[in-house]
Amino acid sequence: MPSAFRSIEMKIGILYNIVESTDYGKDIDIVPDSEIADPFQSILSVLKDENEVIPIRVSRNAIQTLQRRSFDLIFNLCEGLEEDSKKEPWIPGFLDLLEIPYTGSDSFTLGLCMNKIRTKHMLVANDIPTPKYQKFVRKKQATDPELIYPLFVKPAMEDGSLGISMDSVVYNRAELETMVERILKNFHQPALVEEYIDGRELNVSIIGNDNKLEVLPISEITFDFEEDKPKIVSYKAKWCEGTDVYNRTTGVCPADLPPDIERKVKKAAIDAYKATGCRDYARIDIRLKDGIPYVLEVNPNPWIYLDGGFVRSANAAGYPYKQIIERIVQEALKRYRIDPMKASKGTDEAYMTENLIMKPVKYENLDLITKWYNDLEVQKEENGFDVHSYSEDNLIDKYFISGHDDFDLLMLERSDGREVGVCSLENINPLNKSAEISFLIGDKDSQAKGYGKEAAELLLSIAFDRMKLENLITYMTASKDQTKQVLELTGFRKAGMLREYQPVDGGKADVMIYQMSRREYRQRVSNSQLKDFINYESGASMAGTTQR
Repeated sequence: MPSAFRSIEMKIGILYNIVESTDYGKDIDIVPDSEIADPFQSILSVLKDENEVIPIRVSRNAIQTLQRRSFDLIFNLCEGLEEDSKKEPWIPGFLDLLEIPYTGSDSFTLGLCMNKIRTKHMLVANDIPTPKYQKFVRKKQATDPELIYPLFVKPAMEDGSLGISMDSVVYNRAELETMVERILKNFHQPALVEEYIDGRELNVSIIGNDNKLEVLPISEITFDFEEDKPKIVSYKAKWCEGTDVYNRTTGVCPADLPPDIERKVKKAAIDAYKATGCRDYARIDIRLKDGIPYVLEVNPNPWIYLDGGFVRSANAAGYPYKQIIERIVQEALKRYRIDPMKASKGTDEAYMTENLIMKPVKYENLDLITKWYNDLEVQKEENGFDVHSYSEDNLIDKYFISGHDDFDLLMLERSDGREVGVCSLENINPLNKSAEISFLIGDKDSQAKGYGKEAAELLLSIAFDRMKLENLITYMTASKDQTKQVLELTGFRKAGMLREYQPVDGGKADVMIYQMSRREYRQRVSNSQLKDFINYESGASMAGTTQR
């Protein structure tokens, strides 16, 4: 008999968000947050070869169904919650409450660095050079006499250059009031006004924790602008491909710096990294003038685009994209003192019946399963229920988040390996040792071939012999003769009825409740001399369901 096969892998969730609308700024301002889908796909492709990786589009429902046992690690790419980027710090806070390990900085650091004014306070308190600044909450507010024009005006709590244009550098009081008013009106937050440092723009990427920090080669942003234009990374320069300002703003790595200046820049970046509590990786933005590195911003959890600044520096250090992503994961695991071999939950285990091979449902199967769940004919044939629209996010939640304790198997034909359906032990209740059993033959050519019965027999063996459950139940509409036949052939008995319970074809249908107890199952096994499916000592999967 073939043995079950297993492979050790971690279960990693990639938590990301896509902003589809915003209630402030302009419609184009959603680009930075929505662009997170690009690195999420790249990171997924890197990690999926050696781990079970599940992408999770963050929503209130998704984070509510996360549990401590859901994942070994979360790769946190979240830039907010639903349409609100200011809720970005909430996500790691919630993960901390659930004791789910995650990559990157915690809620304190994300909240601190999101507020540029508070970040400035922290830099000043730690004697880290930063341009002089002032917080403006109204346009007629008096200007600190220490501030010297030109001044740089930007939103106090945005990233991705939101709210920054070539007009953000102002040269007199009238221009200052105009830009402050624009920030207050469009972004509903204070304006940060700081002295404009007309120097070299440097990005310093750092990876690591505590005193084991690696500063990657310094990247420089160069500006091919006219002399009278301020040299800043505006929103258009960062995001609007094809525009003149985008084409004239380029990144060079490594930056050409004298050794003594390079040491100063790295020290300022490390000091800012530590002062703000960054973890695992971050990018520090610096303006260099007259040999002084002025820290502009601290960016924990910076975007990890294939062609972005952080990755550009990593590539210059000799790290390909795959290695830098794995390095971030390793830094997080070390910080949590997690041994991947001990923490690993992922497993592959195949079972064989007479005509089927059954494997755990994986993310790679989701497209096909989504197709089955949204097929009207399949749903009505198998369940007798009205078909509902199932998004991929719905099914990710069902199979990998809220249903992570369920036992879900993909069914394949032994003859040709074709996927034919899914079956599950779900809603497993450890208190009364019960579960629900379900099966769906999604491939229409594979219906009415006895595959439902084979799947049910396997799940019965796993539930009662392996999991030591005491009761299994399932539900079906009264009109489903084929499903009823499968249940009765495998020993289920009718236990009750929910009258006019399920919407079907514009009306309401009765739903039958079928049940089997462990005692009934063992008696049936003894009476009919059924073979167990699982050899528990060896882990071997047995072929066949009954003596034929």
